[in-house]
Amino acid sequence: MKIIILCISLFLTGCISAEAENETTTLTAESENWSGLIEVEHIEHDDDVIESADMNLFYNGDARGNFSYTCLPEWLNGTHIIREAELPEKEQPFTENFVNYQFTEGYADGKTFIIKVEWEEDESSKQEKLAFS
Repeated sequence: MKIIILCISLFLTGCISAEAENETTTLTAESENWSGLIEVEHIEHDDDVIESADMNLFYNGDARGNFSYTCLPEWLNGTHIIREAELPEKEQPFTENFVNYQFTEGYADGKTFIIKVEWEEDESSKQEKLAFS
């Protein structure tokens, strides 16, 4: 019985010391009508990096309707995501989650994550870019 308890204790000690290290990086951006926040959680375990990035976009205008946004990560050489959603109300963020989108590597190489936002306001088309740093 003592041997089993000793084995379990050693096993648990090994698991605890091998646990991944979590680190969070916060990126922000602002334009005339928009502001954004991205919290990137990166977990290093052995040689793997696992990321989860939560993005919050805040619209500071009064228009209602839809908007589209294009994600332009400089480190992915032309790869981008285009999505459409309803304009968020003031102080209520539009949220998006990116998993393993290589933020850690991109920012380590001095690259930037850019969001291009397009919407209609006062019967005219608007476009702004947010560069997260």
